[in-house]
Amino acid sequence: MGGAVRQALGYAVSKEPADYYRLMAVLEAQLDNPMPTALDHGAGENDPRGHLSRPNSAGGGPGGPYLSLRRLAVWLAEPMRRMRLLGVIIDSTRDKSGGELAGAVYSYLHQGDPTTHAFTNRMLQRVRVPVLDMIKQWVFEGELYDPYGEFFVRDAAESLEEEGGSAPLLDLWREGYRIDHAMLPAYISEPLARQILRAGKTINFLRERCQDGEWVQERATEAQASGMVSAANGQMEGLQGLVDGASASVDQRLLDILFQKYSFSQHCEAMKRYLLLGQGDFIQALMDLLRPELDKEAKAISEITLIGLLKSAVHASNAKYEDDDVLERLRVRKDKGIGRDTGWDVFSLQYDMLQPMATIFTPSVMNQYLRVFRLLWKLKHAEHTLAEAWHTLKLLDRVLNTFGPKSGDRARSLLRLGLKLRSKMSHFVTNLQYYVMFEVLEGAWGEFTQHAHSATDLDELIAAHEQYLDAILTRSLLIGDVAKIHMKLEEIFSCVFRLLGVVNRLSTEVETAAQVLKAQKQKVQRRTRKGGWGIGKGDAVPEKDIPEKEYADIKRVADNVGLEYEVLLNQFTKDLPVQALSDLRFLVFRLDVTEFYTEAGAESTQDDEFDG
Repeated sequence: MGGAVRQALGYAVSKEPADYYRLMAVLEAQLDNPMPTALDHGAGENDPRGHLSRPNSAGGGPGGPYLSLRRLAVWLAEPMRRMRLLGVIIDSTRDKSGGELAGAVYSYLHQGDPTTHAFTNRMLQRVRVPVLDMIKQWVFEGELYDPYGEFFVRDAAESLEEEGGSAPLLDLWREGYRIDHAMLPAYISEPLARQILRAGKTINFLRERCQDGEWVQERATEAQASGMVSAANGQMEGLQGLVDGASASVDQRLLDILFQKYSFSQHCEAMKRYLLLGQGDFIQALMDLLRPELDKEAKAISEITLIGLLKSAVHASNAKYEDDDVLERLRVRKDKGIGRDTGWDVFSLQYDMLQPMATIFTPSVMNQYLRVFRLLWKLKHAEHTLAEAWHTLKLLDRVLNTFGPKSGDRARSLLRLGLKLRSKMSHFVTNLQYYVMFEVLEGAWGEFTQHAHSATDLDELIAAHEQYLDAILTRSLLIGDVAKIHMKLEEIFSCVFRLLGVVNRLSTEVETAAQVLKAQKQKVQRRTRKGGWGIGKGDAVPEKDIPEKEYADIKRVADNVGLEYEVLLNQFTKDLPVQALSDLRFLVFRLDVTEFYTEAGAESTQDDEFDG
């Protein structure tokens, strides 16, 4: 089995027998020395330490060095122990390579015997050099030169190809590289391994996604002058400092590039203004322009028309002063309609992101923005609908005043009922919109900006942004165990939109009655100008009100809408998770419609509405 680490082990093994061979030569030289007899003095045999005696003269003689079984055992004890340990290490690493092999050698380091510890450490010093070289090349140059698959950092695409699969288009930051734990030496901790992975990954990201290869090359050239990683006792203390220094420089460089060259903050603010409806004048202009088109069936909507209306809304608001790059990224999205969907159900805005920003704003992240947009868009649609209902009811009041005193009682009662329902719904929509726009969005935005500017690497920046979106989705009741609540909210919106239908139908009936009265008045005027009676015998006198049948039908529908709305609102406020989200307590307090609306105030609703 080949590989740089195995070659290093082979070199370390080849150095160990040298001392052993020297010992064998000494022992063989002493075989010719005769063992002293009992009459000889100074015999080293009595040496209690068992050491070979020094010769009495240069030529040897009695008392000179000689071998005995005891002396041979003493001399061979240490070398044999080393040879046995060497054999054990060789056997245990026979089927291993790379970091796994180095880790296997490291496992013998923790021994109580100082001699064994020193021997293993000496072996490890040589075996880990190739791994350290690969780490240094990775953290300084972002290069993986690993022909034998020995390094614990692996290219995910190459790994898939080796396994026989096709390499899809991977997210370079999240999926481009991974840790192969089988090749991770035991002396490198998991946090340190992740830091090493991120350091090289950051360099690759700078080069491949940020087009910052020149800086990467300059940094790699400077790194050539740095010394090799120092280590002792198998713990590699110097490696942590090396990785810390390398990570700090590349992480800061990447953040500087994202914030300055690629305008991370500007894009976040742009999405807050347009996808989260923070640019009020633009959203109002867009809503006014889109309404005729979005009232159509989804299949009848032209995407080209929507694009043109989007551009018109930009020019009609302060969005026209926006940076060109931002406006080019702002686009219309039209989903496929299902059944009776209208344009309101399929329309949304999207914000295109390219690399390197697409690494932070992934398709999944943009879908989360879309969910928030749809909630806010429905709130704006409901607000716009209620404003239109109020405008229609205000015009109806003026028309009814032309009917004369003590007339139009049925129409006026429906007018008051419509105003009452509209006021209740407006109270709900206004407070819910305030809660989402200010308490949720602005609160989460403040936390996000603080965390984003304190991030020390791309992972922390991504985490800050994901935490920001998660806070919005959670507080807006878009994720978690709130499916029932969201369904109730959709039904409440449906009641709001149905109310406009009731108001429009009432408007049609009142306008019809007004036209009949106007025609009758003109007829009377023509007759009187000719000198005749204004109303002849047998002429039918039109009623100054809407027909009884139409009144009953409209009232029935309005009552049903009002009753359904009250039930849904009570269920909605009851099901709000106020225990989990303390901010919702203030929303529930503001939505206390039982206290807010009273029967006594219902009669004065008309005057209050028109005065506002």
